[in-house]
Amino acid sequence: MESPQGLELDYSSAIRSKAENKVEGEKTGNEFTDQPANKNVGNQEAIEEASRDTTMPPGHDAARMTEILEKRKARESITMKPLLAAPTREQTPNPILEFNKADISFNSQPWISTNITFTLSKNKKNWRPQPSNALKNSLLAGVGFLELANAADFAANVWNEIPVPTFAAVLMGIGGVFAITISFFAFHDIVLARRNYKVLIRERRILKNREESKERNTYLSVNFRELGTEIIDRIGMDAFMGFGAVMVGVGTLLAIGGANPRVYDASNLLSGYIGNTPVALFGIFNAFWSIFVVARAQRHRHHARKSLTSADEKEVLNLLRQRTRKVQSHATIMGSIGIIAGGGSLVTSEHWEGYPILIPCIVLSAYCNWIWRKKVGYSRALCDTTSSPIANMEKGALMEEISINAALLKSYRGFKRIPILENIVEEPESMASILEFLVRYDLFTSFCARVLKEVTLRKSVLEPTLEGQTEIVISPADFLLLGRKACFLALKDVADEVVKKGIKEKLMYRERFLLEALGCLLVVERRMSMRKERDGTEKGK
Repeated sequence: MESPQGLELDYSSAIRSKAENKVEGEKTGNEFTDQPANKNVGNQEAIEEASRDTTMPPGHDAARMTEILEKRKARESITMKPLLAAPTREQTPNPILEFNKADISFNSQPWISTNITFTLSKNKKNWRPQPSNALKNSLLAGVGFLELANAADFAANVWNEIPVPTFAAVLMGIGGVFAITISFFAFHDIVLARRNYKVLIRERRILKNREESKERNTYLSVNFRELGTEIIDRIGMDAFMGFGAVMVGVGTLLAIGGANPRVYDASNLLSGYIGNTPVALFGIFNAFWSIFVVARAQRHRHHARKSLTSADEKEVLNLLRQRTRKVQSHATIMGSIGIIAGGGSLVTSEHWEGYPILIPCIVLSAYCNWIWRKKVGYSRALCDTTSSPIANMEKGALMEEISINAALLKSYRGFKRIPILENIVEEPESMASILEFLVRYDLFTSFCARVLKEVTLRKSVLEPTLEGQTEIVISPADFLLLGRKACFLALKDVADEVVKKGIKEKLMYRERFLLEALGCLLVVERRMSMRKERDGTEKGK
């Protein structure tokens, strides 16, 4: 398997080779178009100059975006590096395209993995991507019904009599099967959470081996919260409540045969204290964790109010405030549900009056599950030994990324019925420019998967590398080196479809992660500042 670094160099060589061919004469045209090369543009100019799209995205706040980008250009830490062909005509600048020309080459963003490994399925018909080394927002929706599953013994506890009424036996059968079914979601979610746990632990070890710095401490803070979520809010909840759901389900089914004294006693025990005690125990642990999460979000908001005071920073401050409030709402509701539902479950072991208490807990549990999946959770790349998911961990750079990301999200609403690539990619007629966009926004894996599904396109572009293989590593260079202009339109259509389906989610995840990192950064900066002041005072004494 080739190393990511090696393939990045191959890709860079391919780009430079294309640029050199462009200056040799009119005989050498664009690889994917019939336009002649510009003889007057030198090798470096051919790489650095870029054409500009004349189409402004619908509903886009151009003035605000231009203001952000002018400030970005002024910063020494972030340089503007436009790529590829020189413009052929005078064009109106598009602020979004200006953003995409900034630091989007593969070599300028080494933290983005540009090599995707696919394996052939057992039936040798489908290619599937191997699990990536990334944190995934993989919480299952079915886990939100664990509270309902633990209340599925309603019929067994209310009609706890012999002989068992027919309608009660039917309800017991439905409730028991439902509780056991939901437990499968819990156990599967443990597997998904364990994957996140393993990659986060690996990232934490890497960070611990780095020298102490503001960037390192910020990532450790983000990592700690993410680890706590995977361990307590997912693995802990799934294990305790999933086990409880199994006990409740088995006990409820046994209650149908309650005429047998031994079965009757076993049913009461399983659907009573054994089934409901784990719920109460989890509620206690989760309450402490929820208090920590609420306090942590409050610190982020407090330091943001103190640090982000200018008018230009107001937009980012509002976004961070919204983010922290959502996190606090989720943690507060989850912590309250754990305590109330735990106590109510123990009451239901002997008294049916505990079930009305569980009704709001059941509804709010499903709501919290939805809130996390759609409003709070995110997927992100992880730190490794040589790179990090954020190129520049500075307050100004983070705020610029957040502002531009928010502007792209707003602009997305106008792209639903038109080709997106024509409006947001720097050079939509260049395969290299399209690939750069896909890599930057973590859509390259989806693009490769779609290409592998299209039989005709797969044979035209990748078939020489697939013959006799059960595993393949695909990089953007493969599409530049093997794809020809006959395939370009088909590849562009696939890319546009992938972007339409996935860009909104990627932008939302990116925004949530950046806001989380910004809050942690502000707290870390304050702590490091206080430590320096304290050390200076001690030296003065």
